[in-house]
Amino acid sequence: MLCVILSRLQRFFPEDFAFTPPSFLLPDEALDLEEYIRKNSNQTLIAKPSKGRGGDGIFLVRKFTDLPRSALTHDFLVQRYIDNPLLIDRKKFDLRLYVVIKGVDPL
Repeated sequence: MLCVILSRLQRFFPEDFAFTPPSFLLPDEALDLEEYIRKNSNQTLIAKPSKGRGGDGIFLVRKFTDLPRSALTHDFLVQRYIDNPLLIDRKKFDLRLYVVIKGVDPL
């Protein structure tokens, strides 16, 4: 869900949300993805099932026609692939932030 929200914010405020790669949730945003690929034909995209499957079902595409039929009927997240990501000890990483809200009274 975070990806969907960031993607929409990025379209309205591109300068403020340039820190995240363009993302598309299939099948709902298939037309937007097809248009993006047409305009950015030199970029590689990574497609992954949106429901965590531990790395199974991930593939790279350069053309809309490279997407398997299953990506257009099941939930897939497609993002611009970052060719040279920041690494720690030659490994990819992600950062997660967990917050505990102890109360809302008074707001």
